[in-house]
Amino acid sequence: MSKVRFKRSELPPLTDKQQLELEALSQKADGDIDFEDIAPLDETFWNSATRGRDKNASVGCD
Repeated sequence: MSKVRFKRSELPPLTDKQQLELEALSQKADGDIDFEDIAPLDETFWNSATRGRDKNASVGCD
């Protein structure tokens, strides 16, 4: 998989399909969203967490 980099100020506009998906997701209650594939964050994670350390964080979307 190749990386695509954008500056926040230069993000391309959402497609109609992306906008519809976000709108549908925003209408769901938290309890209706499946989080099973996300590992829980334990005390070890939170004990070493720092705020604002990585200004160049990346996000992956399928």
